[in-house]
Amino acid sequence: FKLTFCVVIFYSGFICLSAFFCQLFVEFSHNVIIELLRKQSTQKTSSNNFPSLKKVIEYLNENFATNISTKTMTELTNYSYSRFRHIFKHALGVSPKQYILSKRIEHAKNLLSTTTMPITEIAFSCGFTNSSMFTKQFIKSTSLTPSGYRKQFSSTKFFSDKQTKYNKQGDTYETRSNN
Repeated sequence: FKLTFCVVIFYSGFICLSAFFCQLFVEFSHNVIIELLRKQSTQKTSSNNFPSLKKVIEYLNENFATNISTKTMTELTNYSYSRFRHIFKHALGVSPKQYILSKRIEHAKNLLSTTTMPITEIAFSCGFTNSSMFTKQFIKSTSLTPSGYRKQFSSTKFFSDKQTKYNKQGDTYETRSNN
């Protein structure tokens, strides 16, 4: 079909394009059409056109460390899950699940670099159900283990001067000086 679509036959009967150039033309035109459709759909599905999507994003930013159900997200928008997921992905470029995961990882990176909180506690405070899943997702996202990230991005002075304990929300409940 591609070859017959693209091969141009002049009235005199000569084939003007070879199969190679035909393939290039088809791929180029296909890419142009996809890009035009992508731009058109992005303009139609920006988050400004869906105020309920803003509510969901605010909710996810505040509650990423909790177990957020699909039902909760769709109730905030009054869309079916498939429609909601489609709108969310077009507006933000990632699925709701990926968005929540990235928020959790960013929060974990912050805790790892600024606290002495144990890695298992960080995992739970960021919404992971166990430390092995946290470690797996953290490595996938950063290419470093949580302890490796802490060593690379934390201040050594901070760790030698203070011992800090945290509750599940990451709030300080005890700070001691080592001096």
